[in-house]
Amino acid sequence: MDMNKYASSGGEDLKAKDFIGKNLKVVISAVDTRDYPATDTQPADTKAVLSFEGKEKTLVLNATNTKALISGYGRESEEWIGKGVGLTVADYTDKGYGHGWVVKALDAPEPEFEDDVPF
Repeated sequence: MDMNKYASSGGEDLKAKDFIGKNLKVVISAVDTRDYPATDTQPADTKAVLSFEGKEKTLVLNATNTKALISGYGRESEEWIGKGVGLTVADYTDKGYGHGWVVKALDAPEPEFEDDVPF
């Protein structure tokens, strides 16, 4: 019996530590927000939350990953629906954070490069 399903964290959100060494490709089906109350160490905050086609778990975006999607798909979240997202896990344990998600806009147009610029 494959015991992997019993080893992952519960809850509604994807946990990076459950996907170390894996690269995921998903498609955004919805963008919502979630309010987080203030704690002893953090002020109250609202974060963007992605839902994906055919997936039960969601992904809470930090500022860096939100900027990556804005860069790829624009600032209006409605434009993100149906777009591909690549998810990889980065190791931030040396900074005291554990593991975290790195989000990449997969369907974003490639930038045009100019090779005739004098400098």
